[in-house]
Amino acid sequence: MNKKQENGKEVKKSVRHLRCQLTDQELLQSGKELADRSAELKALETSKAQVTADFGARMKMKEAEIEILTNRMQTGYEHRPIHCEERLDNPKPGQKMVIRTDTGDTIGIENMTADEMQRELEVA
Repeated sequence: MNKKQENGKEVKKSVRHLRCQLTDQELLQSGKELADRSAELKALETSKAQVTADFGARMKMKEAEIEILTNRMQTGYEHRPIHCEERLDNPKPGQKMVIRTDTGDTIGIENMTADEMQRELEVA
C-alpha cells in the first residue's frame, strides 16, 4: 500500500491536479502549439467554406432541374429546337410560311426579312 508512518502518524501518498507555474520553455512550447492549432483551425474553416459552397451549388443545380421537370409536368410540354422549313413568298409575296419538318404542321405566317426580299430581287 501507499501508507507509511512518520512521527507516529500515518502518511499516505496521493496525486492531485494543482497549479504549477510554467517555465519560459513551457510557455514558448505552448505558444508554438497555439499558433499551430490556430493555423489548423483556419485551414478547416477554409475547407468547410469550400465544401459548403460546393454543396450549395450542387443543391441549386438540383433545384433548377426539379423546377424544369415540375414545369414539364404541369404544362405537358417543353420547348425544343426543331428544324423548320420557310417557304418564301407563300402564301403571298413578302410573306413566308414556317413549317415544322418533324410533323409537317404550319406554325405561322411571317413577313419576310429585308435580306430575304433582297435575295428575291437579285434572282429576278
